[in-house]
Formats: sequence, structure tokens, C-alpha cells
Amino acid sequence: MILDLKAKALIAGLVLASTAFATYKTTAWFYDAKISKIEKDAAEAQTKAVKTARSEEQKVANGYQDALNEARTRNKALQDTADIARRERDGLLHTLFTAERRFASASQATLIEYSTALSTVHGECSKRYTELAVKAEGHVSDLRTVLEAWPKWERQE
Repeated sequence: MILDLKAKALIAGLVLASTAFATYKTTAWFYDAKISKIEKDAAEAQTKAVKTARSEEQKVANGYQDALNEARTRNKALQDTADIARRERDGLLHTLFTAERRFASASQATLIEYSTALSTVHGECSKRYTELAVKAEGHVSDLRTVLEAWPKWERQE
């Protein structure tokens, strides 16, 4: 009977211990599963954030490259226009140089004709210079608008 009581107590202790161990293990598995899900969700969120950041970075890089390509094209066109203008200027300088030498021996009618031609050229140059100045001011205004409208990134701490 004492042995029977000791055996029952031992069996009850073993059952209680195995139940506690099973409860501990089940709880551990449950929390391990929760932790794994949290880690998985965090990894997915991080992966998504990295993909989004890379996508945005690529958009910015593409926009930057497009802007550079357009700027190079514009600069090439400006260089071509400047070369044409230089050639025209050099031709006018040569014409004026030649005309200066002829002024000394030119008749009054010829001098009046030169004077009229020079006035016409001066008027056309003044007109084009004014148009150029208006365009330049417009470009400055456009640039200022773009710079002021450009998103400003604030540092977050």
C-alpha cells in the first residue's frame, strides 16, 4: 500500500512533469511560430522598401540621364549656332574693313548708301539683341521656377 501510494505519487509527478514539459514545448512552438512570422513580415517589408527605393533611385537616375542627354543636344545646337554667328561676324568685319578703306575715295552717294546699309544692319542687330534678351530673361524665369518647385528633401533624425 505504501509502495502503491509512492508509485501513484511518482506516476502523478511524472504525468505532471510531462504535462508541464508538453505545455512548455507547445508554448515555445507557438511563440517560435509568431517570432518567425514577425521576422518574415519584417524581411518582406524591408525587401519591399529596398525595391521601392531602388525603383525611385532608377527613376531619378533615368531622369538625370535624360536631362543630361537633352542638355548635350542643346549645347551642340548652341555651339553650331555660335559657329555660324562667328562666321557671319567675321564676314561682316571683313566687309567693314574693306569699306573703311574705300571711304576715303568714295563719292558722297556711295557714302550715303553705306550709311543707309549700316543703319539697316544696326537696326536689325538691335532688334535681334532685344529678342535675345527677352528669351534669356524667360529662360532665367523658367529655371527659377523649376528650382523653386523642385522637391526639397528634409533630413529625418
